Amino acid sequence: MELALGMSFSKINNFNISNLPSKNLRSFKAAENFDDLPKEKETDNEQMFNKLTDDDIYQLSTFIPDKKMSKVAANTMKTVFVTIPVLDSVAAAVVKKGSLSTKLKYGTKNALRWGSVIAAGMAVVGTKAAINSKVKPLDDFDKKHPVLATIVDFSAIYTVYDLFNRGVKTSALAFKELFPKFTNNMNNKVYNPIKNLLNNSIVNKKLVQPAEKFVEKRPYLGRTNKLSALMLAPAMLVASFVRYNREEKNRNEQVENNMKFLHAINDVIADRVNG
Repeated sequence: MELALGMSFSKINNFNISNLPSKNLRSFKAAENFDDLPKEKETDNEQMFNKLTDDDIYQLSTFIPDKKMSKVAANTMKTVFVTIPVLDSVAAAVVKKGSLSTKLKYGTKNALRWGSVIAAGMAVVGTKAAINSKVKPLDDFDKKHPVLATIVDFSAIYTVYDLFNRGVKTSALAFKELFPKFTNNMNNKVYNPIKNLLNNSIVNKKLVQPAEKFVEKRPYLGRTNKLSALMLAPAMLVASFVRYNREEKNRNEQVENNMKFLHAINDVIADRVNG
């Protein structure tokens, strides 16, 4: 589950409608009335019927498809970085055996793990993009060998994630040894009161405990719930990227059809007017 975020997001991250050519599309709008054209300059009439360049046609063909793809990319990123971590953390807390405090503690830890995975992924992707922009051979390698590049991304993200977690655990142990009094006070005055409050709450007594007893009498439900929670994040990740790739394919097909149509119209109008 954690390594699934190792997939390279550079293609989605780099998709931005603001990256489109800045040429003003209003320049393609013809005059609504020929009488509105300046009478004293005949060159303006001739200029209006000049054929569109390939760059003009490409801008017109990609404007709407790229605008749609930018929304798809934004939704995909939101799903990957927000929706999936939240749902996975909630699912992990629900299937964890124990009282309400135990479930919330486990769900919080799971959310922190997602946070470290996302942080590691963003660090690796950002660093890689910066390096590739300066070192062309590495950028060419990624484009020519996408599978191998993804494996390298997996390894790099896992390494950063592992080092980060080890650093956090080491720092926590060192903090406890250096400040034992502060740690004990936090446990006695903060953590334990909150734990007792949660476990004595109506939610724990009327909802969590009966649900736990119900599942204990039916072991197959516990196994099914754990499997479902385990597969939730990978399934949503795969579905998100499949949808993105499908939309990207549709975008490319639409752009190709638009360009063919505009090329044909461009040639016909130019031939009729200038011929």
